[in-house]
Amino acid sequence: MSWIASHGIGDSGLGYALNQKGYATDWWSVGVILFELVTGIPPFTAERPEIIFDNILNRKIPWPPVPNSMSYEAQDLINSVNMADGP
Repeated sequence: MSWIASHGIGDSGLGYALNQKGYATDWWSVGVILFELVTGIPPFTAERPEIIFDNILNRKIPWPPVPNSMSYEAQDLINSVNMADGP
């Protein structure tokens, strides 16, 4: 569930996002994968699905300390692809 793009949540539903906004969803997923590869944790996580959805929609990302745990370049790349469709 922490892999659902922000445009996959809401009135149109996940099917709409995957069919109509494929490239934006693909780039958003790349950002999620990169974040998890760099940090070892998913960028949007919580105990309940509602909180995960809120974290996704409001881009509540637990960024690690930059530059100690993540480079500025990695943060910029992840942030850029996760904004491919806007919040």
